[in-house]
Amino acid sequence: MYTILKNSLLNSNKIYLMEVHAPWIAQSGKPGQFVIVIPHDKGERVPLTISDIHAESESITLVYQVVGESTRHLSQMAEGEELFSIVGPLGRASELV
Repeated sequence: MYTILKNSLLNSNKIYLMEVHAPWIAQSGKPGQFVIVIPHDKGERVPLTISDIHAESESITLVYQVVGESTRHLSQMAEGEELFSIVGPLGRASELV
């Protein structure tokens, strides 16, 4: 499963930082890729860019803004809770020069 390690408010514009234990994505993800997060079994799919990858802790960092019902639900989830699903990494990795 995908355990939330951290979910904190970054500023007054309802922007949050979430760190999630996601071993497969932490191993294979590259800068510029994204994931699809489904917070609960009846939740919508939310595409979020991978902000950081922590290979040592097998986790990824996602930054998101509360703009609708699904991201509001994400913002209310606590450390230790499980996300229903994460699909990824998706998309083309950025070319690093």
